[in-house]
Amino acid sequence: MAGNVKASHVHGGLQLTIEHPLATKLDPHIVAGCVQALLDCADKNACLQDRFALTAACFETFAKHNAETKCLATGLGVAKH
Repeated sequence: MAGNVKASHVHGGLQLTIEHPLATKLDPHIVAGCVQALLDCADKNACLQDRFALTAACFETFAKHNAETKCLATGLGVAKH
């Protein structure tokens, strides 16, 4: 899917664009909430000093956020097998 994902620096940030039929099934507000939870944790735990590096605390925060909001299942979808 790498050919369907574009990233660029804009306005002091990073913009990601996913152009793929499956992307229409993503809930952009929930996906944004998941990314925001990671950024908030990274900021709180000083993971952004020289580079963006997630720590175990950030993954734990993301797991807690996902448990509370079900963002992976509702924002990204879950395969039913």
